[in-house]
Amino acid sequence: MVAQQALSTVDNLKTRGFHMANRCCLCQHQEETHVHLFFNCSYTNQVWSSILQWMKISRPSKNLKQELSYFDVGGTKWRMYWFHISLAATVYQVCLGRNRHIFRGECKRLDAIINKIKFVAAIRILMINHRARLSLVLDALNS
Repeated sequence: MVAQQALSTVDNLKTRGFHMANRCCLCQHQEETHVHLFFNCSYTNQVWSSILQWMKISRPSKNLKQELSYFDVGGTKWRMYWFHISLAATVYQVCLGRNRHIFRGECKRLDAIINKIKFVAAIRILMINHRARLSLVLDALNS
């Protein structure tokens, strides 16, 4: 749904006739659009930048469409898995965090979301490749 821009972001709801305030609930600075939410929002940009740093990819974060087509992670096939799994985990946790904030009034700390993404990504890598670097899993569990 995210890749197809089919999430119920405020801009999508407005096109369907719903009238509501159009502020991003995560950063409170700009209008909530699909493009803004992934990763133009200062909040989600910080999350994704931290995950890129964890993966030892030193470049600025891009928007979601560019990230989905990014293949220059260098290294082995498992690094590519690591990148795509981490991207999927990030998008999922951003969606969960946004929905928790809207529907329950809960706002998770930035470091808690980052640690959850690392944990989920490390466990999924381990499930795909049981010989994956143990240091990746241990790093995620210790952060």
